Amino acid sequence: SAPTELEKLKTVPSTWNNRSKKRTPNLESLTAWRRLISQYPQ
Repeated sequence: SAPTELEKLKTVPSTWNNRSKKRTPNLESLTAWRRLISQYPQ
């Protein structure tokens, strides 16, 4: 529950979205993002 981690979670997805648009469909990128988010307990 550290503020820095929350800030990272807010900023990283936008970078992923920009990249994933060129490579993978939105759905697949969402799945990968949720999988990564599950590693951070809330």
